[in-house]
Amino acid sequence: MPELNAITGRLAQKFPELNKFLQASKEEVLAQWDAFVMLFTDPLQFLDNLKGEIKGLQDSLLWDGAGDTVFSFFISAGKEITELWNSQEKLIDKVCVLP
Repeated sequence: MPELNAITGRLAQKFPELNKFLQASKEEVLAQWDAFVMLFTDPLQFLDNLKGEIKGLQDSLLWDGAGDTVFSFFISAGKEITELWNSQEKLIDKVCVLP
């Protein structure tokens, strides 16, 4: 990796705009790497963080609290679908006796 740092450093010296871009994107790239590592080391925390990011994005794009509203809707819809499936399963079991 030292060669890469030396090459990047020489390019940054030669092209100041590239240096500005590299410095500006460094923090974001490191944060994405940390998130990628978390995906495999602590997937539940990764999903919780992802949910928070999505809620924040929806809040900023739509209105404050939109993320909670959307997630509540999906959770409620999921519960309703589960109940519907369970009732259909019970009905089928009463009509057809499977071996």
